[in-house]
Amino acid sequence: MSTVVALERLLEQSQPDPFILVSDDPALINAVSAVNLWHANGENAWRLIDTAPRAQLAVIDADASVPAEQAALVTARLRDVYAERVVIAGPTDADRPLNRQLLTSLGFHQIGHSEDTSGNRCWYQFDIDNYKVTPD
Repeated sequence: MSTVVALERLLEQSQPDPFILVSDDPALINAVSAVNLWHANGENAWRLIDTAPRAQLAVIDADASVPAEQAALVTARLRDVYAERVVIAGPTDADRPLNRQLLTSLGFHQIGHSEDTSGNRCWYQFDIDNYKVTPD
């Protein structure tokens, strides 16, 4: 399944209003044009993050040009303040700013994958509603 189709399905299932997207990819941006969207391109996301509305869902394209030193900040800020559910889509190789180890340390878990011209993308999610199981 392509990344655009995976994003469309995610939006169809959750029907977020509003929706936050951090991406430089025109295909992803066009796929969500009908949704109440707050969007920041990668390189400006860390500057604009505190203007985001409170949202049900935020998606970060790990291929976006978020500066490496700001990627964890943007992700954690969305997770902690602006979104009930945050999904990261992209390659999470160890040399990437949003790598598997960082996402796991921030409480994300893998929920799937997609494929497109740039290769495989892993999808990671943080959902405050099921982050921690309540003990008996």
